[in-house]
Amino acid sequence: MGVKVLNQIKIPAIQQRKDLLKEFYNRCINFIKTSCLQIKKRYDFSNPIIPLVNMLTPSVALSSNMREKYPSTTCLTEQLHRIVNGDSNIQKLDDQWRTIVLVRLPSEILTEKEPDKFWTLIKELETGQFIDLAEFALAVLCLPHINASCERVFSKINCIKTKSRNSDDEMVRAGQIIDFPGRIVALVRP
Repeated sequence: MGVKVLNQIKIPAIQQRKDLLKEFYNRCINFIKTSCLQIKKRYDFSNPIIPLVNMLTPSVALSSNMREKYPSTTCLTEQLHRIVNGDSNIQKLDDQWRTIVLVRLPSEILTEKEPDKFWTLIKELETGQFIDLAEFALAVLCLPHINASCERVFSKINCIKTKSRNSDDEMVRAGQIIDFPGRIVALVRP
């Protein structure tokens, strides 16, 4: 739960209704369970690409120790051959992958933890020496199967979080505890 929800729950009028708080927490738990089950149902965990995408995280891409596990990009390019154009490009990607751990990179790149931002910074390097690898990594990271199921959950959450609810005055918000489908579970007048 977010900070605003936690602050609303601390309001004395809501704290007095232990039965409603218990119901609210149970609904939150059920929502999380349902979300996990839906993600599990829609997400193909047997997809061989999923574990390989880990090699594109900044800490792995820049680690010489991880080269034992991921010595080459071929494990990923074999799975995603449609993204790569021909054998010469596969060789370029592999050469750039092997070289990136040996090159001194700017500190702003070395400290970036988010893969998409990291690879964008690599792509924008003045030398351009890793542009093929960066473009490949960004293409892999934006594959639809990686985030489609999460988008469905966020879409449902947006049904609850509306502009009118966000703009309600403090006293009204203090008295509302809502469940997932958007119904008001309890309306307590403070």
